[in-house]
Amino acid sequence: MVFSDRLRIAMKNKNMTVSELARLSGMYTHTIYLYLEPEKYGRNINPRIMSLETLAEALDVSIDWLWGRDTKKDDKWGRLMMYLDDLELTYSFGMLEADPMKYNLIHAIKCELEGWE
Repeated sequence: MVFSDRLRIAMKNKNMTVSELARLSGMYTHTIYLYLEPEKYGRNINPRIMSLETLAEALDVSIDWLWGRDTKKDDKWGRLMMYLDDLELTYSFGMLEADPMKYNLIHAIKCELEGWE
C-alpha cells in the first residue's frame, strides 16, 4: 500500500474532506490532491518529512503508519492487519466488485483482531 492509499484511509476514518485537512495542516488543497491522486496528475509526489509529520498529526496517525512503515517483515500480526486494511480499501473504493457482506466481514474481523493486540 502506498502513501496515497494510507492518506485516503486516514481521511476516510476521520470523515475528513481535503479542504478540512488543508485547513488543519496548513497545506494547500492542491498539494493534498497531488498526494491523493498522483496518477491523475502524471507524477508521484512524496511529501517532505515536515509535511508528512503535519499530515500525520492532523489525521491523528503515526508518521510510520502514514508512510506505510508500521510493520516489520517478520511481524505476522502486522502483515495480517495490513492485508485486511488493503482488502477493506479495495472494497470501499470500488476496486473489487461491491459485496457489502464481504466488506462487513473484513471490517468485523479487523475490529475483533484489534481488540486482541
